[in-house]
Amino acid sequence: NLDNVRIAGVVTATTLKSTNLTSNRVVLTTAGGELTDSSNLVFTGSSLLTTINTNIQGNIDVVGVTTVGKQIHVGTGVSIAAGGINVTAGVSTFAGSISVTGISTLNGNIFLNQSDPKIFFNDGGSMISNANVANTLAFFSDGSTERARITSGGEFLIGTTTDANIKL
Repeated sequence: NLDNVRIAGVVTATTLKSTNLTSNRVVLTTAGGELTDSSNLVFTGSSLLTTINTNIQGNIDVVGVTTVGKQIHVGTGVSIAAGGINVTAGVSTFAGSISVTGISTLNGNIFLNQSDPKIFFNDGGSMISNANVANTLAFFSDGSTERARITSGGEFLIGTTTDANIKL
């Protein structure tokens, strides 16, 4: 047995055995240069596991499926190069605007929850609104001029916003 051996220079060894390391844990060095390991970082032979919060300063490239048990928080945005996003459960909430390019297929209901919801076409040219009247649809040709209205009573008004005894 050799105790307290100091070597200046390079040491080459085929095998190095340390009695203070645990199987499958990733080997680290202490501030003093000693080999150690941590139960927070384990390599199983096929997976690298961590039990602590991880801050990655760079890119992550993943080939295959990534499974997340809770939430993903993204700071600046998400880009999907192919395949799209498939939400299979729960409610998807968007706090800002949603911009869609191309044809979109929506299966199910669309709820516009605000006091005066609007649907714009062609960059705000044509618009459908409730015109701040419950259960009413109003159609605008230039974003501000109302051209037609369907009232809560089922009346279809053209060129007027009130009944005025003109009905179709």
